[in-house]
Amino acid sequence: MSAGASHEGQELNSEEFALSVCARPEMYVYKPTFLGVCAYLQGFDRGVLAGFREWLVLRANGGDNLCWEPLVERELSVEIQGGDDRAIAALGPLLQEFFEHRRSVGQAKVFEDHADWLRRRFPDSYRDKK
Repeated sequence: MSAGASHEGQELNSEEFALSVCARPEMYVYKPTFLGVCAYLQGFDRGVLAGFREWLVLRANGGDNLCWEPLVERELSVEIQGGDDRAIAALGPLLQEFFEHRRSVGQAKVFEDHADWLRRRFPDSYRDKK
């Protein structure tokens, strides 16, 4: 199913589709596991997750060397202890929170905030070279 595909007679945008995968992973992933759902979303991503990793880095105040899946695992550590079903269920609200944030501030601001964080965190690396 691609972004804009029909689901129960309605068109889904990319964000709704990603949330649908978290709500009903068995419809999209054979034997759904947390990492399987993350891999599926990563393969599906056509910009829908743009800024998600950077947003997670800011929330964690670290982890810029990681892709988004381990950052999500850190964020959801309590939920993940409950197994894949709980972790997948918790991923949906986290994505929803990100989508709402990105809509409210704009995608460029998500990346700008991340760049500002990098400059504060590593000032020697981001100093103007003259």
